Amino acid sequence: MMNRRQFQLAAGRFLPLVGMTALTACQIGSTGSTAAQVEIEPTPSAGAQEQLPLPIEEIDPTEIITLLPFDGIPAIYDPDFMTIQEAINGGVMEDGEPVLSFGHNGVWHAYSTLQLDGHEIVNDVVGGLPIAATW
Repeated sequence: MMNRRQFQLAAGRFLPLVGMTALTACQIGSTGSTAAQVEIEPTPSAGAQEQLPLPIEEIDPTEIITLLPFDGIPAIYDPDFMTIQEAINGGVMEDGEPVLSFGHNGVWHAYSTLQLDGHEIVNDVVGGLPIAATW
């Protein structure tokens, strides 16, 4: 059985590709580049409630459990960066630890997925392009 760190190291080989693919898709769509148009079906209205397992009127708001308060997971707004060797030698990261990475205009930033577990989002500027790295 894998512990959490082993799982994150194994999963980290593939997840950055997923995240960067999604980020790239968002960037392409926002720049007006030609992208495939997707036809979106309108959201069903009144009749859709019949398909819910429990009609919305029967949900007791006092039974809803909130695990985290609003903004309970703080984003990173002003990230600090160091070289790979500084991170490894300083004990901040281990060699081979998974990261999300993004590059633009020849500038690359990497974000530790283990550190992102406690933040989930980094607002950053990479090579002059504002990005949100999410995990």
